[in-house]
Amino acid sequence: MRPDTPIGRAPGPEPRDIVQVLYTLVDGVSRAHSAEAIYDEALQALMSSVTPDRASVLVFDDEGVMRFRAWRRLSAEYRAAVEGHSPWARDAKNPEPVIVPDVFGDATLAAYHPLFRAEGVGAVAFIPLVAQDELLGKFMLYYAKPHDFLPEEVQLAQTIAHHVAFGLQRSQSVQRREALLAAEEAAREAAEAANRAKDDFIAMVSHELRTPLTAMLGWTRMLQTGQLDAKASAHALQVIERNVRQQTQILTDLLDVSRIVSGKLTLDLQLVELPPILEMAVDIVRSAAEGKGLALTTTLEPFTGAVLGDATRLQQVFWNLITNAVKFTPPGGRIDVRLERSEAHARIAVTDSGRGIAPEFLPQLFQRFRQAETGFTRHHGGLGLGLAIVRHLVELHGGTVEAASPGENQGATFIVELPLATRSPVTGESPEASRLLPGTPRLQHVRVLIVDDHEDTVELLAAALTSYGADVTVATSVPAALDVLRRHRPHVLVSDLSMPGEDGFRLMHHIQSQRPVSPAPTAIALTAHARAQDRDQALAAGFQVYLSKPVEPARLGAVIAALVSGESDTVGG
Repeated sequence: MRPDTPIGRAPGPEPRDIVQVLYTLVDGVSRAHSAEAIYDEALQALMSSVTPDRASVLVFDDEGVMRFRAWRRLSAEYRAAVEGHSPWARDAKNPEPVIVPDVFGDATLAAYHPLFRAEGVGAVAFIPLVAQDELLGKFMLYYAKPHDFLPEEVQLAQTIAHHVAFGLQRSQSVQRREALLAAEEAAREAAEAANRAKDDFIAMVSHELRTPLTAMLGWTRMLQTGQLDAKASAHALQVIERNVRQQTQILTDLLDVSRIVSGKLTLDLQLVELPPILEMAVDIVRSAAEGKGLALTTTLEPFTGAVLGDATRLQQVFWNLITNAVKFTPPGGRIDVRLERSEAHARIAVTDSGRGIAPEFLPQLFQRFRQAETGFTRHHGGLGLGLAIVRHLVELHGGTVEAASPGENQGATFIVELPLATRSPVTGESPEASRLLPGTPRLQHVRVLIVDDHEDTVELLAAALTSYGADVTVATSVPAALDVLRRHRPHVLVSDLSMPGEDGFRLMHHIQSQRPVSPAPTAIALTAHARAQDRDQALAAGFQVYLSKPVEPARLGAVIAALVSGESDTVGG
């Protein structure tokens, strides 16, 4: 025993041993590649130098709570009871060690006495971990009996804490730098992937637009020669119509994605029943299914309750899912469309016996521009937008959509769940074309003025509406339209919005300024601009209906018939 060792104390380490402990600590901390390795070096140094019976390292987490990171001979119950405690504030400057030579002699710790007794703790010391004036955490030194802490003992613990704190700070800096580099690398890879996706998408759009244009142009020129017989001419017209519809769908999908990305895709919510909407979607696809020899069945179970939704957008959802099933189901396969009530939801399932979905592709199925097939060997066309639009539309309705498949060539099932309505719908603005059900147009004695600078469009619409019985007048400019309006009183005005000189909005301004001297006709805006703000602007200008090009002549005729149905006396005059 050394002469200066107090009675009842074990002799401390010799100076040469302390030097060895510190050398080992510094070497170990400098070599450590993780915080856990530094904690282990710290406990090893503490246990071999100041020789506590127990020891621990606690560090502040991201929320500013002191958490156990490493320990020696401490029970889980004890750690759980004292974790989070700190004798210093998180932003404390120059925190000093806190020494308790006899925990049972300190009245301020009375609440912890049962815990100390159960754990076998008689003395404790709190040693702060500080690096560059930042408090990182603490050491806890525990002795089984009351302990007379010598100044050099506390100083040694502080020296160990100093090296450990700087090691931890360095480790944290390295981790932050590595995380930053990893984030930068991930961002770079994401940017490169986005560029590749953009290039692939542009190439895909070019392909999807050019392919039908080739067929359309070829058949159009053959029709112009007059050398096709009646059967071949009918086939040519069918091909042209099918490809026009295909291009229209591509443009519609692109516009919808643009609205989704900009957050401008909105719904016209009404109380709607799902069976007729589903039946309409099935009817649209049925001919394509029958053409492939597919068995398309529907099971629409009766259920009470409507859905608060946009009928046009819901039909778009169902059409997309059924069209996908037709596209990916080989000839002779089957498709089943089922509607049933599931508690407070309507459940729509579209099941096919087609090519199925690979498990690794399922998580990407509803992402924009994602397709299971890529490159020049694709068997199926499309831009990979349909399912992304489906998901967004379903979520706008407060519903969910999911896909399931046992695997490739084993079919797939798409399930949409929509909440049943529990409240009355909010009445919308002026009637829109999306809420007018198409039928056989009957426009006898209806006077219609068509205003559009595109002569082919004017000629087509005039011919179609005339065939429905309407008395049609055309104008290719606003001044010409105003001249017609002064000489005639059309019941319905169909006007383009974008025209050289004065546009459709200016035309509507002229018409509104003549009221009530000259009653304004019912006005339909017909335009290639299909953004939500264009629609709102047209309705605000005085148009009752907004239709985006291209429009089916029969659809336009049905809209006109619906608008004038309540004006039979005037129309007949």
